[in-house]
Amino acid sequence: MTRTNQYSTATASEVTISCIVPAFNEERSVARILEAIAAVGDELEEIIVVDDGSSDATCDIVRETMQRYETVRLIAQDRNRGKSCAVARGVREARGAYVLFLDADLIGLTARGIRDLIAPIRGGEADVAISMRENTPLWMKMGGLDIMSGERVLPRALCDAHLDELEAMSSFGLEVFLNRLVVSRKLRLRTVMLDGVLNDFKFHKRGFWRGVRGELLMWRDIFQTVSFFEFVVQIVRMRKLLV
Repeated sequence: MTRTNQYSTATASEVTISCIVPAFNEERSVARILEAIAAVGDELEEIIVVDDGSSDATCDIVRETMQRYETVRLIAQDRNRGKSCAVARGVREARGAYVLFLDADLIGLTARGIRDLIAPIRGGEADVAISMRENTPLWMKMGGLDIMSGERVLPRALCDAHLDELEAMSSFGLEVFLNRLVVSRKLRLRTVMLDGVLNDFKFHKRGFWRGVRGELLMWRDIFQTVSFFEFVVQIVRMRKLLV
C-alpha cells in the first residue's frame, strides 16, 4: 500500500519506526519496559532512552540492557528538564520516519501490545495511533479515545518543526500539544486497546500527598499549554478523526 499522507510516501513495508522512552527515576520499571520493546525485534529501527537527569540507578540499568541489545541507545540529560524536553531530545536523535513514544513506568506492557500499537501505521490504515490502557479513565474509554495517553505513534516530521517549542514547554504539556498538531492537520487517527497495560499512577510511585501534588502539577502544565476550551475542542475534533 502506498501512503499519500504528506509526512510519508513510503510503502508500508518500508516504514521505519524509532521508539523513544523518556525516563526519570524509573529504576523499578525501566528494565522490564526495555525487555518488552526489544522483543519486538527488527520492526523497530532503534530504541532511544532519554534519561531526564535521574538520581537513581535508571542510567546504570539502561547501560546494562545496552550490552544485550544493540538497538538500545541512551541519552543522558545533565539535569531534570521535564518529559516534553526529554521527548524532543529523543526525536532530534531519531532516525525513523515515525516515532513511537512509550512511558517508562508502564505495567503489563508486552511485545504483542507494542506490535498492535504500530500495526495501523505499518498497514497504512492510520497516520497516528494512540493507546487505550486498562486504567484509562472511564470517561475517555466511553468516548473511544484517550487524548492524554503517552503511548502513541506518529510521523516524526510532525514534530520536527516544533522541537524548540517542545524543549521549552512545561513538563506535561506534550500530549495536548501533539493533539493540537494532529487536529490541525486532520490526520487519520486509530485507537489501540492495550489489554492488561496500566500506567503507574503517581500515588503509587511517590506516596499519597506527593502523588496528589504531582497530579495537580500535571494538570497545571496541561492548561498552561492549552486552554480548557481548546482541551474540550481537542476531544471533539480528535474523535471525528478516528478511523
